[in-house]
Amino acid sequence: MPSFEAARALAGPLTHSVSTPFASERVMACLDPSTAGADVLLTAARLSSDLHAVFYAVYVSTPVHAGDARPGSDSLSESIRLAEHLGAVVVRVTADDQVAGLLAFARREGVTHIVVVDGTPPAAARTRTVAARLRNEIRGATLIAVPAADEPAARLSSAGGTHV
Repeated sequence: MPSFEAARALAGPLTHSVSTPFASERVMACLDPSTAGADVLLTAARLSSDLHAVFYAVYVSTPVHAGDARPGSDSLSESIRLAEHLGAVVVRVTADDQVAGLLAFARREGVTHIVVVDGTPPAAARTRTVAARLRNEIRGATLIAVPAADEPAARLSSAGGTHV
């Protein structure tokens, strides 16, 4: 995963602003405090730029992640700064469940493309990843799962994403 400064340098030509609130396409990058998020943000920024879409960077503050999901955590703060640099509208959603919060925001704002990290849950985990849960629960949007930095690129199940 690129450093914040490297990602910012790469993203320079990708920054844009949508001049109309009536853009039909809406891209949402899902920020996760457990990952730096630069790859997710860069993918979402490229897509947003190509589609001339509204670009959201959304993070969910939950009771479970209350210690990690606050805006002051290092990786989340870096991701927020990068998202702002890329022209995203940064949104904090408060919810009991991360996926439920992301889905509620996506439905309310009419999000058409969701970009999320596709990580592997710990072996002892009984829950699925956010990407896996979104893949099963989202309707009417394209899901793009970006491989985690420590995952091989082959884990990306569909190069162009999955429309469900």
